[in-house]
Amino acid sequence: MGGASVGVGTPGWVRDGLNALTGLVPAALGLEPGDDASGDSWDLDLLPGSGGGSFASVVYRVFSLPDGLAGVSPRSAIAKIIRRQDEQEPSDVQFWRREVEAYSSKEITRVVPEGLRLPVCHASVDLEECTVLLMEDLGLDGGSARTSGWYANFARLLGRMNGNRDGVRQRPSWFTTDFVGDEARWAASLVAATMAPPPNWIARLYSERHRRELTDVANNCDRLLAALDSLPKGVAHLDAFSRNVIARDNDLALLDWALVGEAPIGADVAGLFVITAAHLDVPSDDLAEFEAAVFDGYVAGLRDVGCPVATDDVRMAFAAAVALRHLGFLTRCRPLLVDNPDAIAAIVGQPVEDVLKHLVQLADHVGPIAEESARRINR
Repeated sequence: MGGASVGVGTPGWVRDGLNALTGLVPAALGLEPGDDASGDSWDLDLLPGSGGGSFASVVYRVFSLPDGLAGVSPRSAIAKIIRRQDEQEPSDVQFWRREVEAYSSKEITRVVPEGLRLPVCHASVDLEECTVLLMEDLGLDGGSARTSGWYANFARLLGRMNGNRDGVRQRPSWFTTDFVGDEARWAASLVAATMAPPPNWIARLYSERHRRELTDVANNCDRLLAALDSLPKGVAHLDAFSRNVIARDNDLALLDWALVGEAPIGADVAGLFVITAAHLDVPSDDLAEFEAAVFDGYVAGLRDVGCPVATDDVRMAFAAAVALRHLGFLTRCRPLLVDNPDAIAAIVGQPVEDVLKHLVQLADHVGPIAEESARRINR
């Protein structure tokens, strides 16, 4: 393993996880026994945007080197190192072991519809300060076009999963149960700081109009959540957006199940809309088309599995969840924009000025959806 991949400032828990890979990688990559001892048969690269240990997890791509495979094409896998936080309860939103549990859970695999799948987990190991996951490397889409039709199909699969009437037979203790509510109440509690007059260079995003709209959402938080909670709940991924889904053969593989749990109908597709758009993965001019495509596809998926929730109620839930998820996103985003704009640019993969311009257009688009949610819950 190349030492250059591990910086001097790498946290100890990340170093422990990297050391553990020595015993996991050879089998996953099909290397000959003992090849790893030389340190020359495989290496790893930190994936962009994964934090490098600044957050609660870090992600690497591990790959074989030619000499380790005697002429066989190079192979790779994804290594995710998750920091242990033993004081957390299994139902806590940030529970450190949820993703490990998800990959072996029959409750999840039973409700995931045909055409959607989890990545293969080659191995996992629990250490004193971290857990290490070694998973199938799905790479990129290989040029698959992310058209509105593509997203409509993905949303339809989410609808089939969320609307599965069998649901979970026995809810795992590590399922999240109120992710949207937890995030929304947290964001609403910080509304005064988030809506304070911003520095000039981000004033377009946190304009007086946008701040007023976000404050209205925060003030309506409890009523919006009550409206969401009036609908049936299903198994939800809750981080199902553009960069967590990869097309492979005839299936879509959905990555990063760290938030999986139960959520009201409409919550998953709202996250798909807000977070995909926030990462600039849909052009600003296409937001209306994108919104319509994912909503219509989602409703079609609900109908595929016989979910009886009325379309008007699904729309109410979608509008409410979009408003709340957008409030949560901009609450998290503001301190990064002020203190570390380069981190935003690195995560999104675009210059920060382009990110800011797009987020303004997204806020302009979400404003009427938030107003729609208020109208619908007042009926």
